Amino acid sequence: MEKNLVYNQAQLAAILYQKKINFWEWGRGTGKSTALGRTMSNQTSNLPRGTGVLVGSTYTQIMTRTLPSTIRGMEMHGLHKDTHYFVGHKAPKSWGWPEPYEPPLDYN
Repeated sequence: MEKNLVYNQAQLAAILYQKKINFWEWGRGTGKSTALGRTMSNQTSNLPRGTGVLVGSTYTQIMTRTLPSTIRGMEMHGLHKDTHYFVGHKAPKSWGWPEPYEPPLDYN
């Protein structure tokens, strides 16, 4: 986790006023991914074996624009890809991680 992480007003509002479903319509560079990283870090701690979704216009948009910055936001909060979570596949069986309560039918 990065030390001395400072949040802007929009990020603080998103972090403080969490709802079951959140829609953040912010301009580019506002810090959506940083706030989302904080939210995802909290949710994985509080809701182990839970599932969540990121929504985008197309699969390509999510994989090329949304997910890379979201991964960076999660890294800023101590969650690292292929260590704490996986994209497109399950954790190795040898790790012994339990399935989510409602696992996806297809991890691809």
